[in-house]
Amino acid sequence: MNKLKSMDNLVLFSLFEIFREPLFWGPILIAYIINVGGMSLSEVYFMEAVTLILVLFIEIYSSAWADLLGRKKILTLGTIINLLGVSWLSICNSPIDVWGSNILIMIGYAMISGTDQAMIADHLKELGREHEYLKYMSKIQGRRLFVVIFACVLSGYMYSLDPRLPFYLSMPGILVPLIVSFLLTETKRKDRASQKENIELVKISVVFMANHKKLKWIVGFFVVMGVVSKLWFFTYNPYFELVGLDPRFYGWVFAAINVVAWLVTKNSHKIKEIMGEYGVIIASILTMSLPLIWMGMYTSIALISMLGLNNFFRGISGPISSDMKNKYLDSKNRATVLSLSSALSALCGLISLSLFGLLLGYISLANSLIILGLVTFSLGIIFLLKYRKIFM
Repeated sequence: MNKLKSMDNLVLFSLFEIFREPLFWGPILIAYIINVGGMSLSEVYFMEAVTLILVLFIEIYSSAWADLLGRKKILTLGTIINLLGVSWLSICNSPIDVWGSNILIMIGYAMISGTDQAMIADHLKELGREHEYLKYMSKIQGRRLFVVIFACVLSGYMYSLDPRLPFYLSMPGILVPLIVSFLLTETKRKDRASQKENIELVKISVVFMANHKKLKWIVGFFVVMGVVSKLWFFTYNPYFELVGLDPRFYGWVFAAINVVAWLVTKNSHKIKEIMGEYGVIIASILTMSLPLIWMGMYTSIALISMLGLNNFFRGISGPISSDMKNKYLDSKNRATVLSLSSALSALCGLISLSLFGLLLGYISLANSLIILGLVTFSLGIIFLLKYRKIFM
């Protein structure tokens, strides 16, 4: 592949990342599933846990094929499946519909996850700009969050008019990644690959990651914090209801916290230069634990502002984690190793979602947040001590 095509792909990927998820569903997704889909919050956690079992296997399998046959084919198929899942969710009427659509969406995301980052890294390397990976990822993820800020403001009002309206109006945007996936080009790979080669690549990648202390720490830390972030996200809408926030303002809250995520993502390379890698890790631990404890101890509308601290991690984690991981990977196994990381996240998510959903069945949301915050802080200290031993 020539350098001009690699540059074209990097431009196309900006559009892919901006529209890869429905623009209007963030502020109202859980409320929609509960009120329209007819599920309780504990049932939502259970559903996510079960769905992650599928993701655990699909994530690794699809990305091994991506390393062997090419990223484009897997990205296109994943985008199609995701589109079908979102379409189904937009017309759901029962828990069965929510389950079915969620399975399709998770399969689609599993196929895209890791493969897209690997393709971006490949093209930057082709251009001799692999050192710019963090800057590039910060820029394109920042652009998505900038668009989402405005979408969030509208979604709360749309939901008040018709709970399905945010999904309907998100559909045109979801078509963009599908069109982009057809336009992408990639480096030459095998036209055919055997099942044996697929399995062998997975085995090699597992051994590689298991024996790489730095990579293991990076994967472990961001998996744990990512799972905590997901558990926390699912409590946003129920917390809003707990403190009596009007649904019309859900979108404004999400717009505000996305401003935080956007600013952090956009400037993540500068933040890393100022704070250093170690400083970013400390800040991530604190912003992912202390706000949870405060929100659980003092339930009030004012403490919704603590979600802004959660979105520091949300903004910094994507660019920083992928940059740290890609330092130790090359093209032949990049997608597979990145997806092994995502698969490990799925496994931890499966366990955590199940336990947290069970916890919510016995104690209040407020007390559950306190426990989650304390566990996160404790695990963070352990990771911090390990970091000093491995990296310093």
